[in-house]
Amino acid sequence: MRQDLLTQLRAAVETLPVFRKSAHKVLVLAADTTCKPSDLINTIYKDPILTLKVLKVINSPHYNLKNKVNSVELALVHMGINPIKNLLLPLSNSPEFMDDKNLGFDLHQYLLYLLCTAHIAKRLAMQFECCDPTECFVAGLLHDFGKLAMARALPHEFASALDYSKTHNCPLREALYSTLKVDYATVSAHLMHQWNFSPALVDAAQHQHQANDNGMNICVFAAIQITKHLNFGFGGDNCVETFPDVVINKLGGTLEQVLASLQDLDSLLHDVKMRVLV
Repeated sequence: MRQDLLTQLRAAVETLPVFRKSAHKVLVLAADTTCKPSDLINTIYKDPILTLKVLKVINSPHYNLKNKVNSVELALVHMGINPIKNLLLPLSNSPEFMDDKNLGFDLHQYLLYLLCTAHIAKRLAMQFECCDPTECFVAGLLHDFGKLAMARALPHEFASALDYSKTHNCPLREALYSTLKVDYATVSAHLMHQWNFSPALVDAAQHQHQANDNGMNICVFAAIQITKHLNFGFGGDNCVETFPDVVINKLGGTLEQVLASLQDLDSLLHDVKMRVLV
């Protein structure tokens, strides 16, 4: 990746605004001295930007932890509730919030897509016991933040790629690569690596469209395709990829077969809708 482009994208991520509803909730919880850790964790997990910021800080040289932290729960153990509140307050007090102009398409639908992917990835990890479910949820939630960085740093190029993807019914990543010679998966993975995120999270982002034999990667890949197949939310395109053999062997079937095996799917989708609304 070109150094000048990387610098642009890194700067864009640093200034990414949070989602309005989560910002309001953080302000309420920060003022509540009886705030439960679980309430704060659930609020952070509704917003990929808040989640990203927490993990970026806890994995930084400031904390210098021996092991990588892949979840907000573990970050809370190391940081404590008040330092996390103090970290999030400036973000939530910002006059700017994430909106459709930041992305180029409906933000509500995008958040539905992200949360659905994250929850299905977690469900797959639990059902097939192939990786830690909470860490898999985080990987599903954060796999796509490179899109937000590219949309903010390069709005005209990103808009052109969106239009090309829609007109030619091709994946957004291909449209972006044809113009910029880089796609959002590479951007996500590169920045995660620079921020000292775990190799598993980096790999899940880098290979979100090229499944390998890593359990977390398989769950995230499958969750992306299932979410698109269900047409639940919108992440930039609705091009569904066929499960390769490595995914079929790990999960025991094709997309349709794995989808049929998921228990209480209607309840999961309802829960995702409620998380976005509340």
